[in-house]
Amino acid sequence: MARADRSVGPLFTLLILGFASASVTGCPAAETPATSPGPAAGAAGAAGATAETPAAASAGGGGAAGAAASDSSEGWLGIHFSTARDEEDEGESPPPGVRIVNVVAGSPAEAAGVVAGDRIVTLNDQKVGDSGRLGDALRFFGPGRRVKLGRWRDGEVAAVTIEVGVFDTAALGRAALERGAAFLAAAQTPDGSFPHFQLAGREPSAPSTALALRAYAQLPADLQKKHAKTIDAAIGYLKGLVNEAGAVHAGDETVNYTTYTTALTLSALAVLDREPETVAKIRDYLAGRQLHEKHDISEYEFLFYGSWNYFHEDTRSTLRGDVSISAACLEALYRAGLSEDHEDYARARLFLSRCHNYRGLEAPDHVAKIYDGGFCFNPRESKAGTEKLKNGRVRFRSYGSASSDGLRSLIYARMPVDSPEVAATVSWLGQNFDVKKNPGFRDDDPIPNQYGIYFYYLNSLTDALSAANATDMRARDGLAIDWRKEVASELIYRQHADGSWANRVNVMSEDDPVLATSFALLSVSRCLEK
Repeated sequence: MARADRSVGPLFTLLILGFASASVTGCPAAETPATSPGPAAGAAGAAGATAETPAAASAGGGGAAGAAASDSSEGWLGIHFSTARDEEDEGESPPPGVRIVNVVAGSPAEAAGVVAGDRIVTLNDQKVGDSGRLGDALRFFGPGRRVKLGRWRDGEVAAVTIEVGVFDTAALGRAALERGAAFLAAAQTPDGSFPHFQLAGREPSAPSTALALRAYAQLPADLQKKHAKTIDAAIGYLKGLVNEAGAVHAGDETVNYTTYTTALTLSALAVLDREPETVAKIRDYLAGRQLHEKHDISEYEFLFYGSWNYFHEDTRSTLRGDVSISAACLEALYRAGLSEDHEDYARARLFLSRCHNYRGLEAPDHVAKIYDGGFCFNPRESKAGTEKLKNGRVRFRSYGSASSDGLRSLIYARMPVDSPEVAATVSWLGQNFDVKKNPGFRDDDPIPNQYGIYFYYLNSLTDALSAANATDMRARDGLAIDWRKEVASELIYRQHADGSWANRVNVMSEDDPVLATSFALLSVSRCLEK
């Protein structure tokens, strides 16, 4: 028995075709903004669902083994389509059907000559009216079966027969890593840098280069060897930016994000086991940049105490920390071998407690419901907004990327993996698990953060769950979630033909393919690790 997942947007319906021979439970729909240009995105996995991806069977199992094995019972076509008659159809009069917006490289559909822009109008000579009907029909096709599609292209309908293939997460994920790494290598400039994700003219970028290097550091060893020249050039560029203090500083703070760049560089070098003297210098600098008494503040009157400053300057009015910058710095210090008893860790745990919607295992039910175990952005803000409680107080809402950052920060701040704080956060991420959007945001949010902070979210999620060794993750209904397979499958479907990834929604510069591809490579690499 096969399946197809569907997601319904306000103006168009997205469907990714993937089939499984096992019985499955459908996932609730989630909306995707219709105003965003570019290839459609999405797969199953709305909050509280069993969170299946189109290539996955029922969301059982867990851990790396599920991702590394061949999914012999699962089939797929490898096409991603929409029922919309949007701007790409203007000037034409296409028949009713579903328009293909992406074809996965190496898929059965690509082998059959199907391309983005084709429109499916019939299935086995039966008219296709909408994605729901098509999805229901495709549930009965498994690996090895032949599917006859009526394909409309350039005003003509032609029959295309596709044999449903077997979805192999490990093989397809590996191929995605190879294409993505090659795309990044081609984007590198002669000086070893990668182009900036914000500046016009594609100027050299320290933060983009640090992130790309961190992505290469997560790749399998043989791919690192294949791209050794790219890695060496990026290291040379970043090493040239290390100042006397130990910061990776490239000038204008509004576009060079010194703290993030320094942390990412340190993490990359530590994981690659390169430049030990530079690693020690940057580590000592970053450890000394934590916000505490040296900045003329105290834990009693300064909410950001124990975090790291988002900006490079030290003026009190500009001091600002959050779980994102804390996660980057704590990971870097952890990987660079900062002493386990270093006082930075205890101060960081204090800051994290102020961002954590958690009040202990013995909290009354009504309190536990309010304090759900997730994280907000910082003690004064949540990008997901606020909720007013019955007693008049305001709670900052938990959401996906902040909760992922919070979880990995706890681990890197030496919080025991079996601690109730870690367990509560893993539970929140399981109950709200979603590989299609950043969960926790309201659907009427005027800023589409749930879609615009997406590749960053998956990067943080996979890092957090890997660090927490989350092998028994559960959805709201109690079913196990194989998060490695879920994330890998989704990103395999989203990869573009040139090997890149990019977000259709420009909220956090994820429309830049270097930025999005770096995050995606980090995520897929972790999903394929044993």
